[in-house]
This record gives sequence, structure tokens and C-alpha cells, in this order.
Amino acid sequence: MAPESLSKLVDALTQGYGRFLAVLVRWRWLFVPLVFAIVGSYSFSLFQLLPQEILPPINTGQASLFADFPPGTTLATNQRIMAIADELISQQPEVEYTFSTIGGFLIGNVSSENPLRSSGSITLKPGSELEEFVERVNGAFGQLNLVKTELSVSPAKVRGLNVNNSPVRDADIDLVLQSEDEDLLEQAGTQLLAVLRERSELARFRSDVESRRPEVRIQPDWERLQALGLTTQTLGQTVQTALAGTVPTQLQRGARLVDVRVQLSDRTDQGLLDLEQLPVFNDSRGALRVSDVATLSEGLASGQIQRINQRSVFLIVGNLKEGANLSDALAETAKILSEVQLPVGVTLLPSYAQQTNQELQVSLRLIGVLATFLVFVVMAVQYNSLIDPLVILLTVPLAVAGRFGGCTRRKQLWGRRS
Repeated sequence: MAPESLSKLVDALTQGYGRFLAVLVRWRWLFVPLVFAIVGSYSFSLFQLLPQEILPPINTGQASLFADFPPGTTLATNQRIMAIADELISQQPEVEYTFSTIGGFLIGNVSSENPLRSSGSITLKPGSELEEFVERVNGAFGQLNLVKTELSVSPAKVRGLNVNNSPVRDADIDLVLQSEDEDLLEQAGTQLLAVLRERSELARFRSDVESRRPEVRIQPDWERLQALGLTTQTLGQTVQTALAGTVPTQLQRGARLVDVRVQLSDRTDQGLLDLEQLPVFNDSRGALRVSDVATLSEGLASGQIQRINQRSVFLIVGNLKEGANLSDALAETAKILSEVQLPVGVTLLPSYAQQTNQELQVSLRLIGVLATFLVFVVMAVQYNSLIDPLVILLTVPLAVAGRFGGCTRRKQLWGRRS
């Protein structure tokens, strides 16, 4: 384009822009509210699309291993499966070292024995991508085809930092089912967990409830015991000696004491018939059998008693997948829950994570209003005017609209790239 033509074009644009501004100034009482209404609605619509979370993910360089085994699993089986999991984890290039606790948990100086649970701590090399490592390892665990055995890895949280009041430790999303019927509660919780695992694309879910274990229930015949001069303590000691033995005394060997354990012959299986035939000694009538003074039956016992407000609960833990944010995961979970019909007598308590997120959003709005007022007061004192600070603050929504638009566009681009 020739310089003369370019100069004429610039002059024409300048004159046209001047006339446009003159019209806007003449009708300012109409255009200013209209512009702010359009920009405000646009900003509000974009604000709803922005991801929201209580605290951004923090790469601690560590991951937590969780293992849950079905009832009846022996400690040897637990150890064998954990060895496979440790070998798989050690083969990952990011892993620096691992520490596993087999048959329970170890938190600080407190240990909890449980042959159906195991845990571990994984430390990665500096600069490693934690979320990518977690996704890859969980995918490898899913290919092991372990029947009724759950192995999962999740990013370790900052110790001592609790962003919500959830009863579940290190949970991004928590779901709490409550009922007075334990059998119905476990059935409903298991079904809901299966639906969440199948349909959720933004979070991994697992139960925080131990499976019910088989047990032998001994119901004493109180009248029979009293007539024979026996007590429940005698009956309990007999069963304990058969199963675990008793330590009536100790022997000293140098500087240490050695337990003297009295027990029946070593048998790996103590069935119901074996327990019924156990001898109970009575001074007047000699040896009796356990079945003579008690009724034995088989049943299921809760592996762990969890209650909220004196009612049994079923806890479901959710951890975000790589690239997911809390607001989208909560919305997805709420949509899935709206399509699930819970049995009568089972209620779903409000999510602690969702409540905390909502309270945080309300607090942020209040803090924003208060901060705007304080900035206005400081500027009014600085400029000795009420109009100038107001003009400056009214230009902020225009910049916020552009910022929201940029964040939303960036989110869409990242979504396509992933």
C-alpha cells in the first residue's frame, strides 16, 4: 500500500473513532450501563467454566500404596502379593526407594496389625512427575487380575495439612453412606462403589471399610454354667488356649525373660466341630465339652466399626486422576449419584469435600468485597477524591472479563491436547 493511501486510511479511522467516541459520550448514561451489563454477564458465564479447587495439587515427591485383601487371606499370601507390587513399583524409572508395611499400617510410632491390609510409602527422584507415575502404576496394577484384591497408589498429601473435615484421611472426594442395617449398608456401598469405578473418568474410588470376616460365635448356657460351677472366664480361657495359647509364667535367660506358652497341639485349622470338642475342666464332674455348656455358630463380623452420630457408615474414598480438578470431579460424581437409586433405609450424607469447597467459595466472595472496599478507601484518601478511585475500580471488570476469557481458552486448549 502506498504511503499516501495508508495515511488517508489512518486519518479516516481516526476521524471515525472520534465521531464514535463523541456519540458514546453524548449517550454515556445509556452505553456505560449497557457495556457493564454485557461484560458482567460474559464474565459470570466464563467464571462458571473455570476450574475450582480447595488447594492446587502439591507435588510432594512421594506416593502412598494401599492394599486391601479379601477375608480369609493369610499373611503369607499378603506378603507374596506385596512382593509383586513392590517389584512392579521398583521397576519404574522415577522410584528412588520404597517402604512397605505388610499386615497392617505404620503411622509414626503407632502400628496397627491387620492381615487383610498393607500399606507403603514411595519416594520418587527429584523432578519426577508424580501424577503421571500414579496413573501408570495404577494401570499396571489393573492388569494383574487379582481377584477381590485392591491395590492402588495415590499422591501423598502434605503431612499436617487438612483442607476439609472429612473422616477419611487423604481423600479428595468422600462419600458417606449411613444406615442402621449393616448388611444392607454393605450391599448398597459395594454396588455404589462399582458404579463409580465404572463411570467416573476424573477420579479413582475405593472403599475405606474392611470386609466382614467369618467368625465363630459362642453363646454360653448361663444356667448350665452356674449349675456346674463354671464361669465365662473359664470358658473363654479354654477357647483362647486352643487358638492362641496362654502364657502362665516366664523363664529368665540371662538378661531377658522368655514366655512359657501353653497350647494344644499345633493345627492350622480350628473348625466349628473342633471347638465344640474342646475340654472344659470341672472340679466335681471332671472334663466337659464346650458344646455341653455353650452353643457355637458361624457368622460374619465387622472388620472395623465405623460410626457417625452413633450410626454405622460405609466410607468411599475418591482421589483425582491426572489433570482433573476438584470442581469437575465433584460435578461428575453428583451426576452419577443422581442416577443411582439407593435402597430404602440407606442415606447419603453430604460430602465433606463439597461442603468445604462451597464454604470456601462463599468466603472468597466476602473477602473480595472487603478487599475492594479497603482499596477504595485507601485510594480515596490518597487522591483526596471519591470519583477518581471509582473510575479506576470500574475499569477492573473489563480486565477481569479478558482474564476469564484467556483462562477458559487455555483450559479448552489443554483439554484438546490431553
